[in-house]
Amino acid sequence: MITRSHKLSGYIRMTGRRRKVLVSIILALTLVAVGTYASNWYNTRVRWPARIQRELLGHEIAYHRSLIRYDRFVHFGQGAFTWSYRFVLPAHAATDFCNGQPSETCHFERRGRPQPQVETSILDDSGQLTIEESWL
Repeated sequence: MITRSHKLSGYIRMTGRRRKVLVSIILALTLVAVGTYASNWYNTRVRWPARIQRELLGHEIAYHRSLIRYDRFVHFGQGAFTWSYRFVLPAHAATDFCNGQPSETCHFERRGRPQPQVETSILDDSGQLTIEESWL
């Protein structure tokens, strides 16, 4: 009696060499997918907001470990990315950003245009630092 699996085995002859090649291709594609995802995650949650902080403030004051929320909207060439951090302004930074006001009452906002039709902003408000980049 010939079963269906027996019929199919005639069409797919998997030798040891072919099996190794197939497994190697699958592993390579998996590595590429995982690497692409990891690179995208690192760029959008660590490098990009750090770059915006360096451009607008001169140095980084909020770090990826204090990230509360990350939002993005991209549609047909328009979009916005927003990062919100738990943030307490250090006393030494209050003199840089708030003209000597005490750090408890200091709130600041910085805006920039790194490229035409691209706007960036950093806003400190009640223990939360919000970084935003949007483009038209």
